[in-house]
Amino acid sequence: MTSSSRGSAQSSTRTCNTWWPAGAKLILDTHGEALREALPGLPYLIRLNEIEARQLAHETERDATIAELAASLVGRHVAEVVVIGLGGQGSLVTTLEGQFSIAPPKVSVRSMVGAGDSYVAALTLALSRGWSLESANRYGVAAAASAVTREATELCDGLGTEELFKLTGKPIYAGQDALAAPAT
Repeated sequence: MTSSSRGSAQSSTRTCNTWWPAGAKLILDTHGEALREALPGLPYLIRLNEIEARQLAHETERDATIAELAASLVGRHVAEVVVIGLGGQGSLVTTLEGQFSIAPPKVSVRSMVGAGDSYVAALTLALSRGWSLESANRYGVAAAASAVTREATELCDGLGTEELFKLTGKPIYAGQDALAAPAT
């Protein structure tokens, strides 16, 4: 079950209250009041950008690194998985077990519109198919890369996502180099 930033705080709360008891895993891609209202529903995964992560963590002075912010949010049980989108650098995925980053393949950017939505849709699809968290996030990064190669009103396409998935970097875990180089 996913909830996007277009929903109201009340609809996010209703979604959590309806589906969580039935065993559904809630994936949130929202911010502000809607996110704060949905957090008591114990989302499985939240996707944020750096600004949203800093606001949620009440860390706006940029003293903490993005990795520290994400670890703090997971440590406070905001969600089991916190994903912070890093734009052209891919994504940082944090769980209680650790952190990993995934670098996107190199593409020609036409528009950033829809990249986050494409990421969440592909990630959700992959998780629903039983993929590992690492592979699902790689698929999400590939979908975001596909989306940025298209016009602003278009999201990713399946064929483009599949091709870019082959070129998306493997997970690099905390303690290794900052971001994986795209696979060759």
